[in-house]
Formats: sequence, structure tokens, C-alpha cells
Amino acid sequence: MNLYEKSLNLEQHLSNSTLALPDHIVSQNSKTGQSFRSLLRFCSHRTHLCSQRCYACRGPISWAASVSKAIAVRRWIEQNGIEVSAKRMATEIYYGGIFRWMDRGDFDPLTVLLANRVVELRPDVSYCAFSRNLDALKSLNPKINKVYSVDNRSLGTIHQVPNSIKIAFMKTDTCTPIPKVVKIVFPINHRKNLLGSSIDCSFFKDKRVKCAGCRRCY
Repeated sequence: MNLYEKSLNLEQHLSNSTLALPDHIVSQNSKTGQSFRSLLRFCSHRTHLCSQRCYACRGPISWAASVSKAIAVRRWIEQNGIEVSAKRMATEIYYGGIFRWMDRGDFDPLTVLLANRVVELRPDVSYCAFSRNLDALKSLNPKINKVYSVDNRSLGTIHQVPNSIKIAFMKTDTCTPIPKVVKIVFPINHRKNLLGSSIDCSFFKDKRVKCAGCRRCY
């Protein structure tokens, strides 16, 4: 059983639990300030790399308390609908910084609608979205800065990416040629020996450089 499957099993187990109503539907994110946390079951475009190395399947973000909160938020959104949920999110998002969709899991049709409505209600906020789901990214409001993640097993999809969406490459070795259209590289699991390219993520080079200050992805 790989890393993703273990985390998905935990998510499925917790989905059968009775959970308290969420205090907030917006999450705190150490790199951008605030974010929205989805569920792994929506990672419909994951690759072998995702299943083996997913950052959201390690550490505090993968612990039962964090996953339970994400499930409770999803339930609340499904029960209350897009309009009510978006209005609540609009009041929870603070001014400044960058709001990230998603910091765990990926988009599905419901969260695409939610993201677009939140942008309409809070156009003053800077938004970014990282996804393996290219169709979802294409459906998002142009106000959202979109980044499509690929690795050496999904490079064949980059010809489908419009200019409005940036491409990020997940690097696991120094042998795979990185296409010129790639705007930023993420060395997997903070492996320092993979650093060296001028387009490597600034945060991986120096943890003091937060996304809100760098903004190379957006």
C-alpha cells in the first residue's frame, strides 16, 4: 500500500465519523497565509509520483485532526450550498497575502463553483490555484493565478495548457530535461541535492522566503 492509499484509507475511515461543525471553513497556510483544504478523494488526475511522494500525506496536514476538519468543512459546504458557503468564506478571508486553492487534495465541480463565487465576492484578494486537473484550472475565474503541476509521467499534457496557466514541474532527479515552458520547479520532499536550477522554487531554497513575498508562481 503506497502513501496515498494509506492516507485515503484514513480519510474514508474518518468520513464515517460524527464530526463537529467547523469553526472556520478557511484554513491557515504557512506559505501563503490562508487556503482552502480539499480531500484526497478528489485527486482524480494524480500520477505515480503523487501516490508515492504526496506532501499532503505526510506531517501535520495528514494527521487525523486536520483531515477530520477538512471533511467537516466539505460536509458543511454540501449541506449549505455554494452561495451561503462562499459568503461565509468571504468574511473569513483577510485582506492582503495570497489565498491558495488547494493546499490538500484537488478540485471537483463543487469547489470550482465555490472558488469562482468567492472571487466575485472578494475581488480585492490575490488568489492562486495549484492543480493536476487541467480542466478544472481552465474553468476557474481569470482573477485566480493558476499553476498546472506536471512530472516526468505527465509531461505529454503540457501542449494542452493555455498561456494563462503557468506550468510547474515536480523534480525527482537531475536527468529529466525540463521543458522551456515550465515556469517553476519544485524539488520533491525538500531534497537539497535536487536544487540548482534558476527556476527552482524560492521557498525550497530558503524557508524564510514565503509565497506572499516571492510570487514567482503568480
